[in-house]
Amino acid sequence: MVRKNWWKLAPQKSIQSETGNGRSDKLNPVLPPSSHLIDLRQVVKTYHSSAGDFTALKGIDLTAEAGEFLAIIGKSGSGKSTL
Repeated sequence: MVRKNWWKLAPQKSIQSETGNGRSDKLNPVLPPSSHLIDLRQVVKTYHSSAGDFTALKGIDLTAEAGEFLAIIGKSGSGKSTL
């Protein structure tokens, strides 16, 4: 089953702030430009077995900012789930 508009199902977070006039306004949280939600550098994953070692990921860099949507695509066995 595929859900249409699945991104609308995720709860939206906001913060409350008191303004000078005493009323409360909803604000979207603002992160500093250098803040990353996900920041991976030179990720390596090697599986060890009796048949030998298999490196599924090698030298992977990934940066995701808050609010970004990412899709990891690739061939079967390319390491998407491992990542």
